[in-house]
Amino acid sequence: MLVDHYTRYVVSDRFVFSPAYLLDPDFRAEVQATHAMFRGLAEAGVGVRATNPPGFLLAGFAFRNHKKLLVADDAVYVGGGQFQRP
Repeated sequence: MLVDHYTRYVVSDRFVFSPAYLLDPDFRAEVQATHAMFRGLAEAGVGVRATNPPGFLLAGFAFRNHKKLLVADDAVYVGGGQFQRP
């Protein structure tokens, strides 16, 4: 499973390394649950790898396209706000 490095820094459109992480227990729990999910997948034998690192001082975040792609059991799902059904 490939996971964009973005997920290590942003969860639910909020920057993980911000005062909100310290001040909002619900946000902190969501970040911890996200990390626990990835650990659980790895422990279950799923190969989890982070891809597309943001680079020096997170400068690469400005070039993200936020496309979603999932491939599972010979099926493909592509989603996002930019995709519409005919």
